[in-house]
Amino acid sequence: FAIHEYNQNNFSKVGLLIRDTKRNRENITEINNELRGIRNIAAIIGPLFSDEVRIAAETFKSTDIPLISPTATDNDLLGINNYFFQANPSFDMRGRVMAQYLIFVENKRNIAVFNRDDGYSALLAQSFIEEFQKFGGTVVTHQTYPSSSDDLSNYASSINTVRSRIDGIYIPLSERGDARKVLSALSNFDFNVSLYGNQDWFQVQGLGNFPNITDKLTFTSDYFIDFNSPEIRELSNKFRSTTGMEVNRNMLYGYDTAKLLVELLSNGNLTRDKVYREFLSGLRSTGYHNNIYFDERKVNSYLNIVRYRNGVFELIDRFNASK
Repeated sequence: FAIHEYNQNNFSKVGLLIRDTKRNRENITEINNELRGIRNIAAIIGPLFSDEVRIAAETFKSTDIPLISPTATDNDLLGINNYFFQANPSFDMRGRVMAQYLIFVENKRNIAVFNRDDGYSALLAQSFIEEFQKFGGTVVTHQTYPSSSDDLSNYASSINTVRSRIDGIYIPLSERGDARKVLSALSNFDFNVSLYGNQDWFQVQGLGNFPNITDKLTFTSDYFIDFNSPEIRELSNKFRSTTGMEVNRNMLYGYDTAKLLVELLSNGNLTRDKVYREFLSGLRSTGYHNNIYFDERKVNSYLNIVRYRNGVFELIDRFNASK
């Protein structure tokens, strides 16, 4: 649809080839064999899932075609292929965004970290701690609980012993079911500090059961879409009239990535080399689900900052960890 919009409004047209990876190596190899010989292909959008992106990055690494995944999040993908870009922030970048936001926007300097010992909860905690300390922050206590533990009171008690020294608690989830265990443990103490987390908090049920704690909850998310905004309504109406389908969140990941690319192509950057160099130079695009910023790191460094207050999620910032 993004290509369709561009071609409607521009004399110079952009062609689009669509190929199905079927999420397997054989199909990705066949696609590589076909596309590598077509020199006027400026870039490839996709694949979507981290496992197939890993295969595609390996398969296409002998080419110079920029490969942009709208959705993959794994940390190790960037090291596979010099021409691969992540439009969705990696787990490493997500922890870094929150750390920089707390340092540079909220002016927090002393934080407790409370996370599960496995999954991306641990990855987020590690990257957050490294980035927070890099910019002068202090992690006063770091409490890590095993996935098998149902009672987290001891960990919350350890945080309680340093409560007078902390400005907030960073709690990245990798299982939304952990939220109730965490909140139940914290509710045993009269905490009056801000909570910070990741977008899994979007899916937590029963936040209203802990109002004294959760009304101070702020977290990062790779999406925040106000479907009642005039901009989204206009896009939805155009999309429905053209395709007969309703716009949903997943579609907007692809739309925003394609929109970034056609904005670049409209400036005359029609070769894969020019696209690659523009991406590395610091390229920014305003999107519907999230903004996108690429530089030499090759991973989007924007995330939405969302706050839960009085039973409502609200967007308070779109923050770029560009430092």
